[in-house]
Amino acid sequence: MLRLLGKLKTVDATGVLRVDLSWLSGNYQRALFHQVRKSSAARLRELSEARRRAALVCFLWQSYRDAVDQAVDMFDKLLVRAQTQAENELDQELSRQRQTIQISLAALRSLSRIILDDAIPDGELRARLFAEVSREELTACTEEIGEWVTGKRSDTFHGIVQRHGTLRKFSPAFLSALDFIQDTEGKPTACLRALQMLKQLNTDGRRKLPPNAPMDFVSQRLKPIVGDGDRIDRRAWECALLVKLRDELKVGNLSVRYSKRFARLDDFFIDDRRWQAMREDFFQHAIPPRPGE
Repeated sequence: MLRLLGKLKTVDATGVLRVDLSWLSGNYQRALFHQVRKSSAARLRELSEARRRAALVCFLWQSYRDAVDQAVDMFDKLLVRAQTQAENELDQELSRQRQTIQISLAALRSLSRIILDDAIPDGELRARLFAEVSREELTACTEEIGEWVTGKRSDTFHGIVQRHGTLRKFSPAFLSALDFIQDTEGKPTACLRALQMLKQLNTDGRRKLPPNAPMDFVSQRLKPIVGDGDRIDRRAWECALLVKLRDELKVGNLSVRYSKRFARLDDFFIDDRRWQAMREDFFQHAIPPRPGE
């Protein structure tokens, strides 16, 4: 991932992204790209200067856009791998703790029968419960299953947070190299505002989140883990943001500048001003007049 992001930085440093190629057919750009990719340096020198410059510009442009798509694909795969590893660890822990969980479930079943028995007076309920399951046994069961209810084993997201250090090896460079855009007009979404804040925090080298950190992108399931207000866990907040970014890119709510596969929907269509200029001529050629008209 870091080598791929380094490639993006190198191409950007050439200034080629500031060259406007909108006037050149996309198919011809790709043809020049493949010509350069298959040619040696000596063969490229045989081309005329104008064609060689055009071919190299198209090659760098297409290489950059392909690298952007590869980076987004790799970002998705790295998050999926982290999630899969967290799920596997949770399954393995569940297998190791199966006997303890079965004991706790057996105790719950015994207590439930007593609680649901209407023949037992309320005044005798407590004594009957501890007669069935001792206080020490109930305390042990509560402690054993506590992490499965509200602790680090209650959700696979805890496993992703534990891999925050691994994600940080590439996420700052990934967020800095790519430009994310929302397709809908209006105010930036909570996810986009959070991304902008995280980029600034990475640039400034700050570790603590400000009190106004966006939280609207965090799902209800993850809010107890991420925290709120002054108790926000920076690692959990950042991991939740990366997962949300991956999901937003998949459904198309966010797009990536210069991307082929993750571009804005409007980028796949002809610009409206160009279409209005060529519309009449297009229909004249596409729909020839019927005989006699």
